[in-house]
Amino acid sequence: MVQSWLPRMGPTKLLIVLPGPWPAVVAAVAGAAAGFVVGAIASHEDLSVTR
Repeated sequence: MVQSWLPRMGPTKLLIVLPGPWPAVVAAVAGAAAGFVVGAIASHEDLSVTR
């Protein structure tokens, strides 16, 4: 069931329509990759040392 308060209904409906566990796997991998990229950027900006 799709919640009516979601801002973007298209991607949510697509995840519901696709069969099997693949939508959840793809969403988890995409979220992990995005988190890794954001973490790497934050780490690079935070750990710069000047002398």
